Amino acid sequence: MIEQHSAGDSAGFLLWHANLRWQRTMAEVLAPFGLTHVQFVVLTTVWWLGRDGHPPRQRDVAEHGGLDPAMTSQVTNALVGKRWIVRGQDPADARASLLYVTDQGRDLAEEAVVALDQADRSFFEAAGDRPRLIGLLRKIADRDERGGRSHG
Repeated sequence: MIEQHSAGDSAGFLLWHANLRWQRTMAEVLAPFGLTHVQFVVLTTVWWLGRDGHPPRQRDVAEHGGLDPAMTSQVTNALVGKRWIVRGQDPADARASLLYVTDQGRDLAEEAVVALDQADRSFFEAAGDRPRLIGLLRKIADRDERGGRSHG
């Protein structure tokens, strides 16, 4: 006989619902900036990876953000259209684009990061021990998809 559990006893079910609430919160915070969450991820990743003066390739942005390369291209096009990112040719590979954040894009990214960080901290206050929660989430996020083992 299969033991009966309620959906409220399922970690996956609870994670799904917590994620939905978190996504709604992030969308509300980003709306005044004119950004979707995925646009935020691409913009801030370009800014973050390029802060050392070496602009990232679009492929690097997709990998760092955990995004599909085709979606990253579409989102990048939207950010280029808003003049928050510009594309340049990679001198080492004619097929690759280098991405640069504009001054306006950098200012927007800096403001949005502060707002999102505050909202994120507030959202996860309910969990109590934030460092422990981050450690647990990192453990789950770093699991190897094939064998279920951590990368590090």
